[in-house]
Amino acid sequence: MRLLTTITTFTLAVVAPAACAETVPDAVPKNPKAQLVELARKNMIAAMDAANKQGHYCLDLESATIVKPTVIEKFKLTVGEIKIALNYLRTKAEDTCMSTTLNEATVQILMFKTIEFETYGHNDPAPFTNSKDQFTAPEFCCGSAQLRLKAQLNYLSLSADKRSALEAIPELQKPFNAFELLAHFNP
Repeated sequence: MRLLTTITTFTLAVVAPAACAETVPDAVPKNPKAQLVELARKNMIAAMDAANKQGHYCLDLESATIVKPTVIEKFKLTVGEIKIALNYLRTKAEDTCMSTTLNEATVQILMFKTIEFETYGHNDPAPFTNSKDQFTAPEFCCGSAQLRLKAQLNYLSLSADKRSALEAIPELQKPFNAFELLAHFNP
């Protein structure tokens, strides 16, 4: 029964950590191994709360940071090159903004899953889930790794001179409103 409670608590915590923090009792299990699992769960929830808060900060920063088209126009890039560059640079800036808290949350998820396995001899094989979402720890930490790597691969197809020039633009090194900027270049 305790395993089912832990798995259910873990599932809820990953989906809505702030809500779970209020609904999950803070009673400490008497079993020392179960205490470790409970501590790992609490650490995971706290790290996920911090990542969620940082995510909102990064989104707010992205919305507020408008890059003027003239910053890009001077490089004489094609519309296709601009799309490639903005897609990658936006993703890279978002990753940089989120990296510390997202890395910590990922480590805490893995620690929880490790201690859960060491304590109970198995992990719940199901992905983290609720009625709307299903995702695994790698999806939580990395989003769509394939899309991110494709964006990077496309970006690397631009000449080194173009990449260097774009990477020297300070506004493109922090979260920025790529969609607003892209709208200027779309016919």
